[in-house]
Amino acid sequence: LGDHGKLYVPEELVSVYREEVVPLADVVTPNQFEVELLTGISIRSMEDGIRACKALHNLGPDLVIITSMSLDTSTSTNSCCNPDANSKNAEEQENSNGEILTMLASERIRDEITGEIKHHNMWSIETPQVQGKYTGTGDVCAALFLAWTAKIDDLKE
Repeated sequence: LGDHGKLYVPEELVSVYREEVVPLADVVTPNQFEVELLTGISIRSMEDGIRACKALHNLGPDLVIITSMSLDTSTSTNSCCNPDANSKNAEEQENSNGEILTMLASERIRDEITGEIKHHNMWSIETPQVQGKYTGTGDVCAALFLAWTAKIDDLKE
């Protein structure tokens, strides 16, 4: 749909994605801008990201991966996972602009017989934002995830 506040598609297609495309998907991999457009939830904290994942689940997909979020670290608590996520090595500190990017994944687990939702699994990954302008990183992330899902049976692996 877009990134960094700019749509790559006509604005009229946002509602088509929300109402027709996303409900058909098993997996969605939006970035922060896209998930905000699709859910109407402004993401400033991990808690907002979790709410947005749940909102996307409610549209249909059982697996939601927000490929990148820039969170307000002064107010956010990483209530999801990763207590050691803020450790950086010297090279990361040198190339980073001080900003942290967060990836958030949420998997809705269903009962195999009834199809009813049993519970949710959530994971997050934080990494220093590397200085520069990069396009297509969300696409690479989605492709790598797809390749791994073909290789493993359980996402916990």
